[in-house]
Amino acid sequence: MGMPFTQLLQALALGLGCSALYFLGLWYTVHRIPSARRPTFLVLSSFFVRIGLLLPAIYWVMDGHLEGLVVCMLAFMLVRNLSARSVLKSVQRPFGEKS
Repeated sequence: MGMPFTQLLQALALGLGCSALYFLGLWYTVHRIPSARRPTFLVLSSFFVRIGLLLPAIYWVMDGHLEGLVVCMLAFMLVRNLSARSVLKSVQRPFGEKS
């Protein structure tokens, strides 16, 4: 029927880990763009490597159950929101702007 609770927790943990690696790779790529000789190649190759690692991992974690996919996607969205919030906090505000 459905996935056991322990497998759902494993799916959550692996979803958090895989999505954290995905966004760390994105952050690394964005920071390397200014110094890259071929920035288009860097961005495209980074995208395909990140997707090529993420999609099989999600497929493996879901183990044929929709619940595993849902848990992985929720973990991915959580890490996305946390990383976006972290990046936005680190961006300097224009001079004179209040918090």
